[in-house]
Amino acid sequence: MSGVGEPWPGGKSEPILPSGKNKEVHFFLFPAMFECLCWVLGGFDALDYVTERQWATASDGTQIPISIVYRKNLVKLDGSDPLLLYGYGSYEICIDPDFKASRLSLLDRGFVYAIAHIRGGGEMGRQWYENGKLLKKKNTFTDFIACTEYLMEKKYCSKDKLCIEGRSAGGLLIGAVLNMRPELFKAAVAGVPFVDVLTTMLDPTIPLTTAEWEVLSFPF
Repeated sequence: MSGVGEPWPGGKSEPILPSGKNKEVHFFLFPAMFECLCWVLGGFDALDYVTERQWATASDGTQIPISIVYRKNLVKLDGSDPLLLYGYGSYEICIDPDFKASRLSLLDRGFVYAIAHIRGGGEMGRQWYENGKLLKKKNTFTDFIACTEYLMEKKYCSKDKLCIEGRSAGGLLIGAVLNMRPELFKAAVAGVPFVDVLTTMLDPTIPLTTAEWEVLSFPF
């Protein structure tokens, strides 16, 4: 295909499963074109997998979207399946449920993979972000807990089979929910976590600190 690999104007979409049985693709909106990112090896067939969108109810009644994917012939949905729940919830960043070949190994071993689109991100618009920062930052954490409880209630997993993951600002999320509700989680992955918040926020010489004041508050 001509133009593959060249910069494109406009947006792009990354489907959670590739179109076809052996490619991971970008679909560019303007102009409408496909770009093959990589070949997906190992006999991959998109029809073996199920993707879902569920909604958890937060403590204030807000509906929180959850993206879910699993291999349908390996998952029982009776509470016995292992589940990895990912969250971020900062800087108005949208965590798109895009396809990643690296997740197939997990799915092909019977894991459920889920993304909690919590407040502080931008998935549901500007107000979604505004309601997850400064004095409302706690919503980010309670939203994630609500998603966790929903997944257990609906038998996607149990607390003995639930692992949570977040990186950077998502590591702050992981640290917070582990302290708030430690009994809910079997394991946690906090990658480069932002957890020494007070010390960092008090030192404006640290890169990115002053920008954080608009998200987490000015500490002086």
